[in-house]
Amino acid sequence: MEFSNVRKEAKLLVEDWLKSIFVGMKILEDENLIEKGLSSIQVMQLSGKLKKLGIRISFAELMDDPSLFKWLELIDNSKVKNDKNKKSSIIKSNDNKFELTDIQYSYLIGREDDQVLGGVGCHAYLEIDGENIKEDRLKKAWNKLQYRHPMLRAKFTKDGYQEIMGKPYDEEIEIFDLSTLDEETSSLRLIEIRTQLSHRKLNVNEGQVAGLSLAKLLNNKFRIFFDIDLLVSDVMSMSIIIKELAELYSDVSLDCLDSYTFKEYMQDLDNNSNYEDDKLFWKQKINSFEIERPNLPLKKQPEQIKETKFTRRIRIIEKEQWNTIKSIAASYKSTPSMVLLTAYALILERWCNQKKFFINIPLFNRDLSNENLKNMVGDFTNILLVEYESVDDSSFLDTLKRTNKTFLENVSHSAYSGVQVQRDISRKQGTSVNVAPVVFACNIDYPLETELSRKEFGKLSYMISQTPGVWIDFQTYVVDGDLILCWDTVDELFPIELLDDMINSLYTLLISLTLTIIGGKE
Repeated sequence: MEFSNVRKEAKLLVEDWLKSIFVGMKILEDENLIEKGLSSIQVMQLSGKLKKLGIRISFAELMDDPSLFKWLELIDNSKVKNDKNKKSSIIKSNDNKFELTDIQYSYLIGREDDQVLGGVGCHAYLEIDGENIKEDRLKKAWNKLQYRHPMLRAKFTKDGYQEIMGKPYDEEIEIFDLSTLDEETSSLRLIEIRTQLSHRKLNVNEGQVAGLSLAKLLNNKFRIFFDIDLLVSDVMSMSIIIKELAELYSDVSLDCLDSYTFKEYMQDLDNNSNYEDDKLFWKQKINSFEIERPNLPLKKQPEQIKETKFTRRIRIIEKEQWNTIKSIAASYKSTPSMVLLTAYALILERWCNQKKFFINIPLFNRDLSNENLKNMVGDFTNILLVEYESVDDSSFLDTLKRTNKTFLENVSHSAYSGVQVQRDISRKQGTSVNVAPVVFACNIDYPLETELSRKEFGKLSYMISQTPGVWIDFQTYVVDGDLILCWDTVDELFPIELLDDMINSLYTLLISLTLTIIGGKE
């Protein structure tokens, strides 16, 4: 009887939640909710809300048939875990030292100089151009932010732990006074600063995990430089940092963060009941076919690269065309991210001349229905490997369906992380070759700027990232309604013009989707 009440409560939760999203709109039981406008992030949130009630329905199950009728049916047929009111077994301690996540561990290993395409931190860097920025207010806001978020005061010990320090590594912000320089000299100096900061390896062993600097320019113009090691931040955390920095700069009073910490989040992860089942799934998968890294044309082998340096290429899909792509995705019961992943896979296939390969996809496993995690700075990333398999004479739509199916199947077994899967592949093959050096990071639901940040600081004008071991990192963002396609690449690996040809072909393919009916041969 108790489980019956839980299911009833879950059904009411789903119905009320949908009404809050589609305000004033009629929701038919059999209509596709993705086509109606629901995003994959929102579906992830729903999975988290149901889990809190003791009903475990995976994101993949919800996405398989995203209709109210099917979701209510899933609730009826679900097993109810009798842990809704179960108290956490986690014992809080005053010890600020705790273990690393799988992805943090891989990032730390990648910092070592003896690693292939290593010797670099997993690092993000951006610049914001504005006017009339007050140095003292910015410094004060930055310090408040560092004390507000424990992971901005984390250090990573040589024995493989992370520890929260009482104080930040640096309470100062570096000021570059270029206000007396002419425009040409100032521009050259700004390039020097970018070169200095954009690829630096922060001293994470001592707690240097992020930095903020400011350049004063002619005519009261300013440039903010921000960089962060992704040991302590995912994309959403960067959004939180920029948002809250602007709010603190403007003297906005922020709500206190819950005492729940990233350490406790990690301990909760250890209690995942799906781990062993997911481990078996991946063991069977990696034994089912011969796994090779993408066979892209290379000018040099990765082992020959002495200094890993990334370059960014950008192409822009304008708002109207991006809206068309979203409509196309919805009409075929898929998501924009799956359309982008499919297009990327087709471009890689064209140059790989290879039937099957893995694409590395960062998953942002932050439970947004959990108020403790909603505004926490930390790296909630998990890695998912998705295999792409070429099928002759296949239309884009057929390829999209296969890609979508594979993604949903793999993501439903993500309790066993992609880092662990890659280790298993290495053990099986007796080699340390990275089988998935091509990355797809879909950030279309994570805006880096807010209206207030633009008002106070100006507009984001430049950004680049780097990840050890990666060849091509394809990232997507939405800015002012336009879709931004970013490729961060190790150019030294590839023949001249290859990467330009590849990203241009990706852009052309996506534009062609907006001009033709999907279903014809691509």
